[in-house]
Amino acid sequence: MVDVLVATSAALTTIALGVFSLRRIVLVGAVWSRSRAEQGSSAELPSVTLLVAARNEAETIEATLAALEKLDYPSGRLFIVLIDDASVDHTRSHLERWAKDRPLTAVLALPERRGKSAALKAGMSAAPAADLIAVCDADLRPRPQSLRILAAAFRDESVGAAVPFLSPENALQSGVASYAAVESWLHQLVTSAGKNRLGLSPAANGGTLYRRSALDEIGGFPQVYSGEDVWIATALTRAGWRIRFLREAVIDNTVVQSWKDYWQQHLRWSRNLFSASAARAGASEHAVNILRRIELWMQSAGYADRLAMVGALVFAAVGRIPLWIPLLYGLVIAVQLVTAVIMAGAGSRIFRFLAWSGVFYAVDVAATVTSVVLHILRRPRSWNRTARNRPELESISRANPADLAVDARAE
Repeated sequence: MVDVLVATSAALTTIALGVFSLRRIVLVGAVWSRSRAEQGSSAELPSVTLLVAARNEAETIEATLAALEKLDYPSGRLFIVLIDDASVDHTRSHLERWAKDRPLTAVLALPERRGKSAALKAGMSAAPAADLIAVCDADLRPRPQSLRILAAAFRDESVGAAVPFLSPENALQSGVASYAAVESWLHQLVTSAGKNRLGLSPAANGGTLYRRSALDEIGGFPQVYSGEDVWIATALTRAGWRIRFLREAVIDNTVVQSWKDYWQQHLRWSRNLFSASAARAGASEHAVNILRRIELWMQSAGYADRLAMVGALVFAAVGRIPLWIPLLYGLVIAVQLVTAVIMAGAGSRIFRFLAWSGVFYAVDVAATVTSVVLHILRRPRSWNRTARNRPELESISRANPADLAVDARAE
């Protein structure tokens, strides 16, 4: 009986690696295929409410605000809400100084900590009605044209969300940062770009633009402490909405640089995927084609391919499956990594990135196994703010005391 169970487990592991390999190969092929040129549109851009939720970001929020100041979007079509989630530092004063004397800008000060998703929901309620809802994490710096590029995607009425490219700007800062950058490039420039070419739904991120009616259909921002972007993307796909990934819409981002921050971040990301698997479409369930259903299932599996890889290596070590099976899967991953680095324009340093990827893959696998164990044991989820060193930016010239603040209790 034991021998039968072991043989069955080895066979299932081999099949799983085959499925994951096929998915990775298809995505790489889609990325290298020629995309169709899209026609521009002279139509008026839709109105946008941009939400920035921040907690204890006093040391770095000025960089984000400086980037928001340079956004190129039609006058009168963009309303900005800066939400202070009960910070205990000077984050609120930074937000209020920046908002002072700025039209179509408000600060929402929450009296107690609610978490990012609840803060975004409060900010959306406090803002005037708009066609689109933009989210910008407090550690991102949108480039001037990014919002215009994202908003133009909504001329397609089937689009429920448009996702930008979060470009790591500190990829050479440390070995950890190099691997984090490769992961980011692979996730966006291979997985998300490939899904976009295939008409599937890429994952959302902290700079995503949403159609307001689509958000309303799925119940708005969910009641989760973290990972609301993954949850929303899953719910929108199940509701029949399309999600677009736009490489040209660039938002600068700083990736983690230390081992501790990397570990904490990946535990959180993996558990966010588990939570997102419970996302529902809302009141009206739409027909979702079979390919999107399959991809949703693959996405909900999270980092299960790491577990399958570990299982394959164990079975190969005891002679249950040939060693070439896990080695072949490793080669497929390497092809994806090379594609990601080339697509990011970092080909001149490809050996550095591949070397650090080889070193860190074991840490990645360990984090995945740990998150699965924590999820099975139903251990409470926690969030620790990761430390990131940002490049210094010029201080904002309009630094006057603010008198514009929306009291959260007035909702």
